[in-house]
Amino acid sequence: MKKWLAGITAALMLVSLVPSLGFAADDAALEQAILSAKSKIEVPAEYTEFESNIFTDELGNQEFHLTWSTKPEEYQVTKSMDITINSRGDVVSYSHNQWNDSEMAFANYTGDALLQIAKDWLSGVNPGWMAELPDEAAEYPMVGSVRSDTDRVTFHRQVNGLDFCGNQVNISINNRTGEVTAMYSDWIYAESVPDPSIAISAEDAANIFLKNSPMELFYRSYEENQAVLVYGPKDSSFAINAATGEEFAPFRYGYLNGSTASGGGGAAAEEAAVANDKAALTEEELANIGEVAGLMSEADLRAKAESLENTGIDSAKFVSCNYRNLVSWEDDTKDSKYQAHLLYLENADQENEHRFEVVMDAMTGELLQYFSYDGSYDDDPAKITQEEANANALAFAEAYAPETAGKIKTISENTEEEEEEPQTYDYSVALVRHENEIPYHQNYVSINVDKNTGRIKSFYKTWDKETVFEDPAGVLGEDRAGELLIEKVGMQLTYALAQNGTETIPAMALKYTLDLEKPTYIGAKTGDLLTYSGDIYDPSESTVVYPEDLNGHYAQEQINTLIESGILQLKEGETSFRPDEAITQKDLLAFVSSLKTGYIPYYDTAGSIMQTARRYGIIDDPIDPEALATREDGLVFIIRALNYDNVAKLSGIFTTGFADEDQITPGRIGYVALSKGFGMVGGDENGCFNPQATLTRADAAIMIYNYLAN
Repeated sequence: MKKWLAGITAALMLVSLVPSLGFAADDAALEQAILSAKSKIEVPAEYTEFESNIFTDELGNQEFHLTWSTKPEEYQVTKSMDITINSRGDVVSYSHNQWNDSEMAFANYTGDALLQIAKDWLSGVNPGWMAELPDEAAEYPMVGSVRSDTDRVTFHRQVNGLDFCGNQVNISINNRTGEVTAMYSDWIYAESVPDPSIAISAEDAANIFLKNSPMELFYRSYEENQAVLVYGPKDSSFAINAATGEEFAPFRYGYLNGSTASGGGGAAAEEAAVANDKAALTEEELANIGEVAGLMSEADLRAKAESLENTGIDSAKFVSCNYRNLVSWEDDTKDSKYQAHLLYLENADQENEHRFEVVMDAMTGELLQYFSYDGSYDDDPAKITQEEANANALAFAEAYAPETAGKIKTISENTEEEEEEPQTYDYSVALVRHENEIPYHQNYVSINVDKNTGRIKSFYKTWDKETVFEDPAGVLGEDRAGELLIEKVGMQLTYALAQNGTETIPAMALKYTLDLEKPTYIGAKTGDLLTYSGDIYDPSESTVVYPEDLNGHYAQEQINTLIESGILQLKEGETSFRPDEAITQKDLLAFVSSLKTGYIPYYDTAGSIMQTARRYGIIDDPIDPEALATREDGLVFIIRALNYDNVAKLSGIFTTGFADEDQITPGRIGYVALSKGFGMVGGDENGCFNPQATLTRADAAIMIYNYLAN
């Protein structure tokens, strides 16, 4: 079990932390990190795509976030492996995302077996850590999860038998296969560690705690409508320096990863260097290194950040610069957008500490975001006016977002009554984009201005660079648009509580509003009522439509239930389901896809349905989407959707019990047997399954219903 010795653990924070040598986003350091990671963890050959991000903390210690993935292809799910490795060559996080669905099942690996898997894996990745991760301080489940295929082993780090700064290593394991699927750690490197013998006694620490955080009596509710009296410390988080007996002053900026380790040392780096000789860089890795080499240098980015006028950042101290890669895919084409995140501090470790954060395009130096915060607040009247704040905001926007020049205007939302009230908080200025003198509210610049100094406190921009704007010629007049709104939406009369001349007793009144169940957009040229996604509003789409040809049919209840649950719906404009009509392969695949997607998109195009079916492994060979499906086709597709394909293909172990089993296509008996066991199908009055009979739309729906119901 984990041991918590609060008074002594606090002393372990007083270590000498030393930064590592790397600072810039240099391609040589990235290459070293890639080779080191690949020497520790095998990257599947099919993971041909590669990306990287580089993070630097306030002491200059670097972490390299490396991602390998399969190339996004039609019909396939992308798999990926993420490894974060620090400048010492230690892996600090790992995940292997294969996006496999899992069914409820008993775990194959539990208890001590899980612990041993975790230890073996971590010993191979970060061997220098194991001496400080004792078995007795590990947590793991003795009985594996049934609903999930993942269980976790948590190692609690100990130095001199004491918990070390709350450091943990969490390892996730697939309890069905035994594969390590993820690891997360927080690990502080310390040059020296105080000996526990210097700590004051636990008794003395207790006295100091109670003196500084006396107990208080208060009520607390544990059950509904009941509150009980309890005691609690005035400040439960109060901490004591175990060496001096004084209040412990915590480090403000989070954990650090880097420096000379206790129990690790330079040996790990030497081992990594030797192992790197055995690894090789792929074409994608080399391409990514080339991209990183083309980024603006930290020095150039800092020069731009520190030149931001009217912010005060020029007097702050630089802390860190992190490079991040935002990757997107469109039509199998990868688009990489690198950002640089810079952090500055003024008056660090003081009550009036001032934090500055700058986000820029790492390729061009374009300012994307800016934020500053000093924690100060007062409710005194502002020393500058709204007009002055607007002018400062506009000047800053046009200076550092030149594409907005001449296109942004302030939009005032203050009422006359509000404008008469004195301004007691910082000004928030919204500069909305205008094209053809018409506002475009989805593009704007948002800037906060200090109410006293007029300095810029934050900047955020959202701006479409390639948007084409429709010509305003031919739009309806304002009056006509209003007429159409009333005509298509209508007014709604309701009762509502209203003011009654007193502050305590309301009056019941009648109220008109627009019909709030309908959208309120009118097409400027067409006059159509539009939904919030831009489609022409059709009220029939929001109602449940039941088929008119199911009355008295044996599948009426099942089909209507599927419709009510949203799994199935009729094609637009249709009122019949045609239950006794033979189902096509396309529509059958759409039905079966519901076991993966939660709805039956049988009204989609054949191409999209085939793509969905291939993505989930329901089909692999080409099929004729308009060919009629058989009853055994339906069961084969369903079993594949449920990921039992490999079981169903086993030969010589299945029997269906149907009188016509010999009519089932060779190789498909397992599919039929499993389906019968799941309660999806039964025999007719003669005990036959009729595998080669054409499957009807009603029976296909019943198969889906039976699985969901059972």
